[in-house]
Amino acid sequence: MFKKKQRLKRMKKLLMVDLLKLQSKVIISLAKNLFSVPTSKTNICYDDLKSLDIDDDRLMLITKKLRLIYKGCLLVAVVIFMYCLWLLWSKLYWLSLLAFAATILSLAQAFKHHFWLYQIKQKRFGCSFKDWLLGLIHQREKKE
Repeated sequence: MFKKKQRLKRMKKLLMVDLLKLQSKVIISLAKNLFSVPTSKTNICYDDLKSLDIDDDRLMLITKKLRLIYKGCLLVAVVIFMYCLWLLWSKLYWLSLLAFAATILSLAQAFKHHFWLYQIKQKRFGCSFKDWLLGLIHQREKKE
């Protein structure tokens, strides 16, 4: 019985179980820090823009730039998607998958800039995805 415990201790030392546990904890903590999203400590209200030297003229310029950027991203996404379809037609499946991923990235950038534009239009920062989606639905209903 005593020899089995000694053998177990020797095997643990030989396999470096303690070091493997420590290394896995370090890797997990690094991965958590790497993929965590930093959050700001303070929330900025629409009224606080004047304290940041952003007046109405500058805000109009920002909205024009955001509108141009998100429309440009949508145009790029359409072009890349058409290229993706052409690659599929040419039976280049791996390249079409890569083009589809680039399309998704372009659409994500378009969403980000449109979301920022929506927040500026609503004069409310900190909107959720649900607020944005409901705002788009109500905006479409008003046009009809």
